[in-house]
Amino acid sequence: MYNIFGMSSAADLFSGFYAEVDAAHAESKATSLEFRVHVLEAHLTKAMIINETLWEIMKEKLNLTDDILQDQLSKVDLRESTSKECPKCHHMVAPHHPICIYCGQVIDNSIFT
Repeated sequence: MYNIFGMSSAADLFSGFYAEVDAAHAESKATSLEFRVHVLEAHLTKAMIINETLWEIMKEKLNLTDDILQDQLSKVDLRESTSKECPKCHHMVAPHHPICIYCGQVIDNSIFT
């Protein structure tokens, strides 16, 4: 808003200043969060490579199969929980998984579970 001299009021100037500060803070926070996601993705990729490597060593040394791993994964995942069946692939899925870990089918898309 302008006063009789055609100038903005002090309140308008401070309001605009604080809006710019808030926008800069939000942008800085978004950049920081993007970096954190990037770091987490890198850690996840590294963990996946390590797991795959260890599984390949175990398969070779202990003469195991992928089916044995899949069966054990199911047992561990369902331990101490009430499972539900995936409507697409019919694997049993733990209730804390909103998406089937076997085929990617959305099991539960409700907001509060």
